[in-house]
Amino acid sequence: MIIYALNSSQKLNERTIFYSIPVRKSKETPQIRPICYNVFMPYSPYGYYLWDFWLIHEPPDYHLFHLQAPRNLPDPELRHNAATIGHATSSDLLHWTDKGEVIVPGKPGEWDDLSVWTGSVIKSEGLYHMLYTGRCHADQGAIQRIGLARSGDLFNWEKHQGNPIMEADTKHYEKFGSCGYYWESWRDPYLLHDPVGHCHYAFITARTNQGELDERGCIAAAKSTDLFHWEILPPLFSPGKFTEMEVPQILEYGGRNYLLFSTNPFWYAASYLKRTDLVPWEGDHYAVADSFLAEYRMVGDGVLSRSNEHAYASKIVIAPSGALVLLSWLSRLSGSDEFAGALSRPKPIRFSADGTPHID
Repeated sequence: MIIYALNSSQKLNERTIFYSIPVRKSKETPQIRPICYNVFMPYSPYGYYLWDFWLIHEPPDYHLFHLQAPRNLPDPELRHNAATIGHATSSDLLHWTDKGEVIVPGKPGEWDDLSVWTGSVIKSEGLYHMLYTGRCHADQGAIQRIGLARSGDLFNWEKHQGNPIMEADTKHYEKFGSCGYYWESWRDPYLLHDPVGHCHYAFITARTNQGELDERGCIAAAKSTDLFHWEILPPLFSPGKFTEMEVPQILEYGGRNYLLFSTNPFWYAASYLKRTDLVPWEGDHYAVADSFLAEYRMVGDGVLSRSNEHAYASKIVIAPSGALVLLSWLSRLSGSDEFAGALSRPKPIRFSADGTPHID
């Protein structure tokens, strides 16, 4: 730990502590960048950026899976083509132990030989199943597909030999090359088990095949009884307001179902901005429905909380106490303009009687 003096604009209190984060500018010469933050540091593996993440709770531990890429990249934006999936564990959502990489890009020529992206994990019939996104060199990463990996212990994973198991179909969704859009969106699968229907659903970042190009962002749906074979369904939520809607999560709470997703100001549709006076928001948005497959509706401007700055792709998690908390990955830390790439400390989140979320 390195102690640095505060400047005149900073205030010291009993919860302030000083840390140093190693930032590797090259493999040979690590450099130390001092930052000031609260008692519990945002987490990232040593020498790596952390961004999109997903969790599964197997008491006493939470297992965190996340995208990661080396901090010695010339530009943080290059991380998307260098992404692997890392793993960490914690019993309290505050202190994390790095468990290393668990999913890496495939061998040259395979469907995921460029990078692996966001997914989710579910337990079924005694095994853990992870859906994850893959991209390949053959199409310069333009087409996103979804594959499956399985594990008996959450630490050792084996990719399914029949990958990829899901791609966007032409009946409901936009395909690469069909309209001039940059890529084929089919990523970030969020898994949900339906005990009533005895099946699983995946909710996916996608784009519909109709409408103005900047209005096609949607959350796709797919259904499976075995997690290997999937039926592609019509979109779960297609509001016609965004170009992309990323990293979904569905939460049932208080008799309502909440769909969380993230987007950027440059993904707000021109028609949406024209008919409203809202300020576009980078980060978490939400919609509400009466059941998880019912019609979702955005409430107000749809922003989860404008107090949660520099936070993206958040997840609502049940803490060890039983309370709901919000975890996010952070693009910036307080007092710094550098890209952070780290996991936030948990923030309490509550819902008022009318269903409005509040981050404390």
